Amino acid sequence: MAVPVKPHLPEGDRVRVGELPRVEHMACVVHQGSYARIHLASNALLSWIGENEYEIAGPSREVYLRFGADQEGYRLPNSYLARDSSEFVTELQLPITRSEGGGRWPTIW
Repeated sequence: MAVPVKPHLPEGDRVRVGELPRVEHMACVVHQGSYARIHLASNALLSWIGENEYEIAGPSREVYLRFGADQEGYRLPNSYLARDSSEFVTELQLPITRSEGGGRWPTIW
């Protein structure tokens, strides 16, 4: 999972900061709302991958774009914070590759 952070964020005992490696082709879907329903977005993404002759080519990623957080001890930009779970925004990403006999990559995503 990933959360956008400011550059040069100091690491602590419980927090590690790193940069994710580049992925050439990624299937993505953005889910808005509670995590209790995020499985619907995940299922849609998996269906799209199968229906379009792709295969999963690595571990999934979740990018939390709007979320709830306790502000005690640090300050996050208000644009990242949601007061209610219906305002959460999460991007689900899966690295993909073409299936055997799957044809060409689309030119526009």
